[in-house]
Amino acid sequence: MARLPIPGSDDNTWGGILNDFLSVELNNDGSLKKTSQIQAAQAAADAAQTTANSAQSGLTNKADTSAIVPISTINAKGDLLVGTANDTITRLGVGTNGWVLTADSTQTSGVKWAAASGGGVPALTWTSLVLPTNAPWFSGSYTVQAYGSPYAAPAAALDAQGVVHLRGLMQIVMSGITQINAGALLATLPSSTMFSAAKKLVWSMDANTSTSGLGLAVNTDGAITATSTISSSQLPNLDSITFDTQA
Repeated sequence: MARLPIPGSDDNTWGGILNDFLSVELNNDGSLKKTSQIQAAQAAADAAQTTANSAQSGLTNKADTSAIVPISTINAKGDLLVGTANDTITRLGVGTNGWVLTADSTQTSGVKWAAASGGGVPALTWTSLVLPTNAPWFSGSYTVQAYGSPYAAPAAALDAQGVVHLRGLMQIVMSGITQINAGALLATLPSSTMFSAAKKLVWSMDANTSTSGLGLAVNTDGAITATSTISSSQLPNLDSITFDTQA
């Protein structure tokens, strides 16, 4: 195996040993024996780098930016991104404090900000009570009617839990009499779905004095009748009266 001369051990043979060592990598003219291999390796490395650069350039030029939403789309606190169509996005500005996001197909974005409607509780649907007209009472008659603006007309509403709500202010117009007594019909519920399975006794404030009350009975046939004497000067107020339709 070729080696370098060893000082003190290779007297008179240094030249031969050194030439033998150098001949492993050098030709007789001093050129490298593996020049062509080195050049081929360099050429291959250069070609690989060229291919990599071309691929990188291709990726840069072909990058799909259509799926990128620019950060500049958002320009205020609370802004939302909403879809307006397939693969289409737009900005929806923040709504008024306390408002909620509501679906609305008439809007370009399909949604809008709107005032909350009772925190998600469906609004009651009010239906007018049936009021007696010229109802005979002993030597005369009476008519029950709405007191008028700004007070609500007598009405009833049934909620999702089966509770009936009453509202409105009633006025009793009497003819030939000064009062009606217990049992007199004051109103009738507008629908059998509001009828109670058992008779309910409720209390109505007299809006004319605000210090006394009037007893009312809600009967199983939907009739609301007086449980005590009522004079023409008294105004039965139905506001805040509720009862369960169950027994």
